[in-house]
Amino acid sequence: MRVVVEVSGGLVQNVYADGPLDVEIVDLAISDFPGPGDPTKAELEEKLRRETQGLDVVW
Repeated sequence: MRVVVEVSGGLVQNVYADGPLDVEIVDLAISDFPGPGDPTKAELEEKLRRETQGLDVVW
């Protein structure tokens, strides 16, 4: 399978693939001015670990 992710200005714009694909984007950016209830870096990293469990890094 071939996958191309188009990113502009740090944001995913499009995902192209030559077959069916399930895509989930996990944004690990932390706000310069976090407010109450905003996730911490540790919480975002834990979310990434949960979402990628059992998956291989392909690039």
